[in-house]
Amino acid sequence: MTKAKIKGLNSTLNRIQSFLILLYLLRNCIIFSIVYAMISEFSFTSSTVFMLYIAISILSLKRLVMLATLLKVLL
Repeated sequence: MTKAKIKGLNSTLNRIQSFLILLYLLRNCIIFSIVYAMISEFSFTSSTVFMLYIAISILSLKRLVMLATLLKVLL
């Protein structure tokens, strides 16, 4: 591969990775709002909601990192 092709491929991978991160953040905002609405009905404290959100975020982040790594390995 030439340097130009490798540079173009890296640029494409960076765009894909940025897009995946934006999707991840959007998804987490949606999940947080749904979970907050559900839990507020059961009158839990806001710290419980926040801890649950952090747990969901950590699990989602692990999957996102694995997907980004897999994309880099495959391409």
